Amino acid sequence: MELKKRIIRGIRYWQILGLVSASLLIYMCLPFLDAIIYGIFLYYVARPLYVIIHRRVHHDTIGAFVALFAIILPIILILLYTLSVAFNEFSTLLSSADISIEYLNEIIYKYGALARNLEPHEIMDLFVRNSGLGDSFFIPITLIVGVILKLFIMLTTAFYLLKDGSRLREWIVRITFGKGNALANKFLNATDESLHMVFFGSIITAIVTAVDGMLVYTLLNQIAPPGMRIPYEVLMGILSGMATLIPGIGIKFVWVPLLGYLGLQGYLAGTLASSFWFLLLFFVVVNIIVDFMPDIILRPYVSGKDVHKGMIMLAFIFGPLVFGIKGIFLGPIILILVTEFMKHVLPEIRH
Repeated sequence: MELKKRIIRGIRYWQILGLVSASLLIYMCLPFLDAIIYGIFLYYVARPLYVIIHRRVHHDTIGAFVALFAIILPIILILLYTLSVAFNEFSTLLSSADISIEYLNEIIYKYGALARNLEPHEIMDLFVRNSGLGDSFFIPITLIVGVILKLFIMLTTAFYLLKDGSRLREWIVRITFGKGNALANKFLNATDESLHMVFFGSIITAIVTAVDGMLVYTLLNQIAPPGMRIPYEVLMGILSGMATLIPGIGIKFVWVPLLGYLGLQGYLAGTLASSFWFLLLFFVVVNIIVDFMPDIILRPYVSGKDVHKGMIMLAFIFGPLVFGIKGIFLGPIILILVTEFMKHVLPEIRH
C-alpha cells in the first residue's frame, strides 16, 4: 500500500511539472500568438503548392522554401506597386501645392548643418530634458523591430509546418494519446481538412475577385465619361481581392468609397447629372459581378462543405471583434476545432 502511494505521489509530481512546463510554454508564446496564427494561415495557403513541388524535388527543405517564396513574391510585388502609386500621387501633390524640391532641400540642409554642429553630450541632454522627443525617436524603431521579429516568427512557423508538420502531428498523437489512436487521428485529419478548405478557399476567392475586379474596372474605364475614370484599376482590383478577407463588409470597403469618389469627381466637373448613368452602371456591375458572384457562387465550392457557411461568416466577424486582427484567422480555427470535436469526439465520449 505504501509503495502504491509513493507511485501515485510520484505521478502527481510529474503531472505538476508537466502542467507548469506547458503553462510556461503557452505564456512564452502568447505575445507572439498573432504571428503564429498568421504562420498557420500561410502554411495552409502554401501547402498545395508545397505538395506539387515536393513530388518533383523530393526534398522537404527545398519544397518548403520554394513554396513560401512563390507565395511571398507576389505580395512583395503588390507592396512595391502600391508604394510606387503612393509616391507618384505624393509627387503630384507636391507639384500642385507649389512645394519645390529646392525648398525642401534647403530645409534639410539647414537642419542637417545644425545637427552636425551639436556635440554628443548636447544631444543626450536634449533627449533627457525632452522625454517626449526620445519616445518619438525610439518608438518607431521599436515598432519596426517588432514587425520584423513577427514576420520572422510567421515565416518560421509556416516553413517548419510545411517541412515537418506531419511528423510533428504524429509525434504529438503518439506522446499524448498513444500509438495508433484512431479517434485522435480522425479528429486531427478532419480539423486539418476543414482548415485547409476554409483558408485556401478564402485565398482562391480573393484571387478570383482581384482578377475579376481588374477586368471589370478596366472595361468600365473604356466607356467612362471624361473626368470619371476609375483611378489605378489594377490596384483597385487587387484591393478588392484583399478586401474579401474583411469580415462582414468585404469588397464594399473598396467599391463604395470608389463610387463616392467618382460621384464627387462628376460633381466638381459639373457633369454629375449627365454622367449619372455611369455611376448607376458602376453600382450594378461591380455589385453583381465583382462582389456578389465570387462570394455566393465560388466560395461555397472552395471553402468546404463540412462547416456551415453562416457559422464561418460569424466566426470571421466575431473573431476580430474579440481577438483583434488575428481573429480573422483565429475565429475560424476555434470554430472548426469546436465543430470537429462535437462531430467526432463527443459521440465517442458519450458512448
